Amino acid sequence: MSRAVRRPQERAGESSCSSGAPLLAPRKKISVMLMGNHSAGKSSFINWYVGEHIQRTGVAIETQGFTFVTSGRRRESLTGNATLHLYQHFQKLEEITGVSDYLSTEISTSRERSFGLVTFIDTPGLVDGDMKYEFDVERALLWLGDQVDLVFVFFDPMGQALCKRTLNIVERLSEENGEKMRFYLSKAD
Repeated sequence: MSRAVRRPQERAGESSCSSGAPLLAPRKKISVMLMGNHSAGKSSFINWYVGEHIQRTGVAIETQGFTFVTSGRRRESLTGNATLHLYQHFQKLEEITGVSDYLSTEISTSRERSFGLVTFIDTPGLVDGDMKYEFDVERALLWLGDQVDLVFVFFDPMGQALCKRTLNIVERLSEENGEKMRFYLSKAD
């Protein structure tokens, strides 16, 4: 889907190009969704890239919602609707029952690497079995995968590298968004 400049008098979602795809206003930063099994290194990667300890890490399932990690002029944390207000192009997430309560944003002043050009979206660690999420995690991941510029998929080669839930979502995402996906075997701790 191409991103094109829309006319000022048009509102987001009202216009479309000849292919029927909606025209989106250009964004200043690329968006990268990090997904994968729990404890596969998603949050650790963000902390390393940013050069700060922003996201909690550990063996337990630390990330239970979606955390947008971006750069800004001052350190700040936002939750729920404030996140959707900041990222209006992700507003349709609130249509997924329960997900709004599990949205947050961490704004960092870091100038490491090219952090000023990227927004990371840290996602819940995926597991098989009886784990119940407070929202439809698969639907949310699939929708976000359609919206973001890149999808980084992390696998823990020492743990549940072949979690069925992760593999099912990856397979479905790759059908429409294969060119966006990058795969990483990672384990540093």
